[in-house]
Formats: sequence, structure tokens, C-alpha cells
Amino acid sequence: MLEQAQRWFSTHATDDALCTESSNRLTTAKRPVPNAVAQTAPRQNGKQLCLRFISAKGYPSTSPDRCTHHFLGQFTPEVLDPSVRPYIIEKYGGLSADVSDHLGRARLEELIRLDEMAVAAHSQQSFKTVGVHCPSSPTVTLTATTKTTFIFNSFLQHGLSAVIRRLKPSLPDTVRLWRGQTTKDSQPIKASSNQSSLVTPERL
Repeated sequence: MLEQAQRWFSTHATDDALCTESSNRLTTAKRPVPNAVAQTAPRQNGKQLCLRFISAKGYPSTSPDRCTHHFLGQFTPEVLDPSVRPYIIEKYGGLSADVSDHLGRARLEELIRLDEMAVAAHSQQSFKTVGVHCPSSPTVTLTATTKTTFIFNSFLQHGLSAVIRRLKPSLPDTVRLWRGQTTKDSQPIKASSNQSSLVTPERL
């Protein structure tokens, strides 16, 4: 009887040890990414981005729409924290070509947007200086019947129209003003650029 009890205990103790070891392995596998990187990794719908999904190495899941771990998600981020990219380069050989191109385009679009905001703010201030108050919204999106989308700079159009009515310049000067030409820069078609060199209190 004692011998049977010892055999039973020995068998179940081994099973418990194997279960514990397996559980530890699963726990370790769930968080292979350092906490500092995981905390700054992009998130979407409550899930952390699977870094292998955007890497050159690719993701290990056999499913096209989900990762091997339930807390990871597959999506393409618009921006990466500076701490994330070096980890992907070190562990997975860098970003995939598609993701790298996407992040580059997103960064360029953000820079263009910030530049446009800066130009708009400067132009509005220039018009305010000469007493011309422009619409608060700088641009309006127009869609033609051909489905082509145009961006119409409403405050610039309003401001320049007011300035032209006051100055009553000649046609060549009007065209020059609309294009944004200056004595140092005569490049045409610059109506969306900074007009402060032509719109100044001294000219009114």
C-alpha cells in the first residue's frame, strides 16, 4: 500500500513539475519584447503591434489575420517610437520594405502639413497687419465631376482679393502678386506660398 502511494505521488509530482515548466515557458513566450519597447509600441483596438509583422523577417503566425499571441495585433502604424525601430533592426533584420515606405510617406505628409500650417499662420498674420481679416479655415477641399480633388486656399484668395481692391494694381502687378513673385524669386505658380514680402503695411 505504501509502495503504491509512493508511485502515485512520484508520477503526479512529475506531472505537476512538467505543467509548471510548461506554464513558465508560455509566460516567458508571451513577453519576448523588453518592457521599455513594449510600452512604447503602437497599439490599436487594445492590442499591441506585433513587431515581427512589420519586420523584414515576417510574422510566425500561420493565420493571415491574427498573431500567435492574443494580445498582439497586425496593423501598419503611422509612426514608430525611436525605441522601437532599433529593436526591430537588431532582432528581426529591420522593417519590411512596404512598412518602411509607408512610414516614410506618413512622415513626409506630416512635415508638409506642418509647413502648410506655418505658412497659413504667417500669411494670416500678414493680412491682419494690413487690416484684412480672412476666414479662419485656411483650405477647402473641392471635388470636381471627374472625381479629382483640389485644395482651395480660401483665406489666401480672400486676403489677396481685398489687397488688390485696395491697391488697384496693374494687371502685371496683380499676376505677380498672385503668383507670389518677389525681386529675389520670380518663380511662378506660388499662390499658396508666403505672401508677406508683397503684403506689407508700407504697400498699402
